Amino acid sequence: MDISVSDRNLKTAYWIAMVFLFCLLVGSVVYYQERMLFVDPAFITFEIINNEWFVFSEFRYGAFVTQIFPLAGVKPGWSLKTILMMYSVSFYLFYLFVFLFCGLVLKQYKYGILLVLYLSLLVSDVYFWPNNEIHQAVGWGLLFLSLYGWAEMKSWRVSRLTHIALVLVLGLALISHLIFTVPFIYLWVYRYLARGENEKVNLKLTVIYSVLAGIVVALRYWLSHNSWYDGVKLEGMKSLTVSDAINCFTSEQAKSLGALLISTHWVIIPVFLIGVASLIYHRNYLQAGWTIFSVMSYFIIVTVTHPQAIEPSSIFYYESQWTSWTLILALPFLDKIIELMPHRRMVLLIMLCLFISKLPGLMGALDKFQYRLETLKEVYNKADSNETSKVLLEYDAELDKRLLMTWGLPVETLLYSTLKNKSPATSIKLVDKQFAQTASLDSVYTAFALLPSGRLNADYFVTDTSQAYLKIAWKN
Repeated sequence: MDISVSDRNLKTAYWIAMVFLFCLLVGSVVYYQERMLFVDPAFITFEIINNEWFVFSEFRYGAFVTQIFPLAGVKPGWSLKTILMMYSVSFYLFYLFVFLFCGLVLKQYKYGILLVLYLSLLVSDVYFWPNNEIHQAVGWGLLFLSLYGWAEMKSWRVSRLTHIALVLVLGLALISHLIFTVPFIYLWVYRYLARGENEKVNLKLTVIYSVLAGIVVALRYWLSHNSWYDGVKLEGMKSLTVSDAINCFTSEQAKSLGALLISTHWVIIPVFLIGVASLIYHRNYLQAGWTIFSVMSYFIIVTVTHPQAIEPSSIFYYESQWTSWTLILALPFLDKIIELMPHRRMVLLIMLCLFISKLPGLMGALDKFQYRLETLKEVYNKADSNETSKVLLEYDAELDKRLLMTWGLPVETLLYSTLKNKSPATSIKLVDKQFAQTASLDSVYTAFALLPSGRLNADYFVTDTSQAYLKIAWKN
C-alpha cells in the first residue's frame, strides 16, 4: 500500500468528519431541551443537582467525563439553563476531544473517523437520548486503540505515564458497558490481522494488554450478571442454544431492525458489503472472515438479549444497542476503500455522501422530539390551567404515545418549570385510575420516589407545601 496515498486519504476523510462532528455538537446546544428534558438525561441532571455528586448506574464509571459538566455547574449555582446546555454539549465535547487527540496528536486518523461514523451511520432518534454509557465506552475504547497504535509507531519508546494512561483508558472503556466487549475484541484482533509485512508486533505487550482487557471484561460481567438491569438483559445469553441463535434471525427485533435499516440507515448496508468484498478482493480472507463472524456475533447477542420489536417509540433505545455495531460494519470500508482510493476528490465525495445521507433520519428524529417537547409543555400548562403545581395525571394512551416514555415526567416537569422561572416548581406524575395518591403536603414525586420537599435543592426547586396532589384527566 502506498503510505502517502493512505495518509492523504485519511486526512481528507478526517477533516470532512470533523465538520460533521462540529455540526452535531452545535445541534446539541441548539436542541438542548429536546435532548435533556427526556427521561434519563432529565433524571441524571435532577439527581446531580440534588445530591451534588455523580450518578453512576450499573457501575459504569466512564460516564464521569460527561457528568462532570453539570456537577461543576451546581457548586457555584449556575442557572439550570446553563447546566442543561453544558450537559447536552458535554457528550460532544468528549467526542471532539477524542477525535482531535486521536488525529492531531497521535496521528491515528482512522480511529477518529471511525468515531464519527459511529456517531452517524446508525443514528437518528438516539441523538436525542445521549446518555447511554455505550457511547462513552466507545469514546474511551477508540482513545485506547489510538494511544496503543501511537506507542507502537514509537516502537514502545514511551514513558511509564503512557502505560498508566493506557491501563486507565482501557479500564474505563470496558467497565462502561458490557456490549462494547464485542466491537472492542473485533478491533483489537483486526489491527493484528491488518498489520503490514514489515510491521513488528510486541508480543509481550499484546499478551499483557489482552489479559488486562480480559480481567476488566470478567469484572464487568460479574458486576452485571446479578444486577437489577443488566442481569435481566443477560438472561437470554446465559441459556443460549444453537436453536436460539438460529431463531434470532426471525425474531421481532431482527425483522424490525431490517425495516429500520432499509428505511433510515440504508447507507450502512453498501458500506458493509463493499468493505467485505474489498477485503476478499485483496485476498485478506482472515480479515473478511473475522469481520463476518463479529458482525454475526453482535447480531445474535443483541437480538437474543432484545427479542422484542423496535417500535417508533423505542427507536432511541434500540439504536443505542446497535450503534457500536457500526464499528464492525464500517471498518473494512474505511480500511480498504477510503484509504486506497486513488483520487482525493473521490474520498471527499464519498464522505460527504455518507454524512448527507444521514440528514433525513436526523431531521425526522428532530420532528419527533420537538413534538414531544411541545407535548411536555402542554402537560405543564395543564397544571397551570388547574391552578396547581402538583398533578397526578390519569393515564392516556395518546399522551403516552406522544411522550414516547413517561417514567421521567415528574423530573422533566420540575426541570421545565424551573426553566420557566415558575415558583413553586411543577411536578406532574402520570398514574392509572387506581393509583393511591399521597395525603402528604410537603412531599413531591420524582422519577422513582416520593421525597420530602426539604430533600430537594432549594436553589433550583422550590415546591408547594400547602397543597396535596390533584388528580386530573388529560382530556376534560
